Amino acid sequence: MEISDELGRYLQYLGILPTDSDNSVRSANVGASDYSSHIIQSWTIWDDYGLNPKDADIVKRVLRTKDDPERSPIENRILDYQKIVHIGQERIRQLEILNKSAQEEVLANKKPISPRGTDWHLYYKSVDYYARKYNKGDKEWDS
Repeated sequence: MEISDELGRYLQYLGILPTDSDNSVRSANVGASDYSSHIIQSWTIWDDYGLNPKDADIVKRVLRTKDDPERSPIENRILDYQKIVHIGQERIRQLEILNKSAQEEVLANKKPISPRGTDWHLYYKSVDYYARKYNKGDKEWDS
């Protein structure tokens, strides 16, 4: 099977296909994680999906196996999942603010905030969603 040059370059960029020069950065770890033993590393997923830092951190914690001599392997996984829950709670807090702001923008026809980073698309899709509901006469939604 052949792939296009464009796809080949993108897969090289993501680290899935090797480049002409051996890049040891993907074949070694800094720290006690095991990312380099996998073809698809957390960086690959972050880049391909364009994740924000919090979503990327969650993916990183799911994919890694970290050996910390201070804890058993199960305790290390528990700690990672506790961190995932904590990060998820912050992410939910941020998204709830964006959602409320999107609702307010439609109701007041103003822009109360300007989200930065990768959240802008969620915000404006939400504004569009509430505008469609508003235009259909549905002006009651949960804040």
